[in-house]
Amino acid sequence: MKNRTGGAVAGDVSKVQTLDTEFALPHTFEKLTHVTSGEYQNNIEVRYFDCDLYHHVNNVKYIQWCIETLPVEFIRSHKLYEIDINFRAEGNIGDKLVVKTETGSDEGIFNHSITDLSGEKELVRMKGIWRV
Repeated sequence: MKNRTGGAVAGDVSKVQTLDTEFALPHTFEKLTHVTSGEYQNNIEVRYFDCDLYHHVNNVKYIQWCIETLPVEFIRSHKLYEIDINFRAEGNIGDKLVVKTETGSDEGIFNHSITDLSGEKELVRMKGIWRV
């Protein structure tokens, strides 16, 4: 094995000892729900300034698009308290996407899904928890 400068890496990397530490933030890593028929829905066409230097959709845009499916009155009267998001595929300039949102099992919880128009390629799953 060689390092970045072309020289050999000293020793066997597989023998490097790591420390067992706790996560910085507690998390259950539950499976996020795929939304098939959302109560709220927006269509998006990915624009140039939605993307990063590699022409992939910037991760923050996905969050923005999910939030924008909710009614403005709800967003004004609540605060986003927590999100859990799975990035599943890349979006690119010119892609036409569908953002679907449905209410979750408890009040203030919403499940979101972003797919291509055909629904075959899912880019994002997100769960948002809102509080008054």
